[in-house]
Formats: sequence, C-alpha cells, structure tokens
Amino acid sequence: MWKIQFENWGVSTTWKVKTAHFKLLREFLRSRNVFIPKFGLHIGQQLSKSLNEGWKQMPDVEMIYRPVEYQKGTDFYQRPISVTREKGKEDIKQSIISHAWTNLVKLYSDDDKYAGGVNENLKLKMGIFNGSCELAGISPEDLNKAVRIMLKGSALSHYYTICRENEPQPSLNAICESLKIHFEGS
Repeated sequence: MWKIQFENWGVSTTWKVKTAHFKLLREFLRSRNVFIPKFGLHIGQQLSKSLNEGWKQMPDVEMIYRPVEYQKGTDFYQRPISVTREKGKEDIKQSIISHAWTNLVKLYSDDDKYAGGVNENLKLKMGIFNGSCELAGISPEDLNKAVRIMLKGSALSHYYTICRENEPQPSLNAICESLKIHFEGS
C-alpha cells in the first residue's frame, strides 16, 4: 500500500524534501514494522532504496557482533588494569600539555614577540612571556622550550643556533643571557 502512495518518488525527488520530514516519515514507517536503516545513506536515499527493493520486516533484535579478546596462555579473560590506568594518566597529561602550548600560541601576538631589533627590550618581552606562560599553564620546567614562541626573525634564528650548539636543551637563563649579549651587547 505505501509503495503505491510513493509511486513517482525517486532519489531526485527525495533531495527536495527537508531532512526533518524524512526523519518523521522514517520513524513512522519503522513504528509500522517497515525496516528503513538509520545509518549508511542519506535518509532520502534509504527511503528510495526501500521503495525499489520492497517491504522488509523490522528485525527482532539488532545484533552487533563484538568479539571478546582473551590473553593467550590464560584460561580466563584478564584485563591489564594498571597499564591502562597509567596509559590513561599519560594521555591526560599529554593532553593538558598540548592544551597549554596551544593557549600560549593563541595568546601571543606578533607585537609581543622579540626580534632582537634596536628599539626592543628583552627584559620587557620576558615579562610578557612569563605572564603569558603562567596564564596558559606552561610548567616552569618547560619554559626553556616555550621561549621560542616569543621569538621571531633573527632572535629565533639565534635561539636555534644556541640549541644546536648545546646538545641538552639550555636553561631559560642561559638562553636569555645569550640573547641579551648577542642583541643588546651587555
């Protein structure tokens, strides 16, 4: 009966109808035991496909197959809880660190960066840097790595030179001292 009412419908016709109306129609048909899949295609395409293929009864139970994995060499399922918890803590910590670095990059405008120019003051720019790092949530241990975000131009090039020459990452004080000597001469 319902196929007769939608006799002239096709895929091109279904694109003209709003999705909300299709959802109502699909739910109505499903409530009347006509199977219209909910996933995979656009609702209009699913209805057109159902019209062309004919009526299908709703399945009694939608079974989703999910295999249970057992550890080899044991007779029962055993989940390594401690490894999962530690991994979860590491993931959360990494997420927090990434979030802090992203916030720091967003906080920094080009005017706040130190380029090593004649009219720039490293002490002032370091004050802005420290305030921004505190606001973004950068840990004190990571300040020497985050300092590159506040640099641009020749100051950034000099920073990479410092890092290349000193194999372990130099401290923030060493980086600032090198920048001050190189660009401000004192």
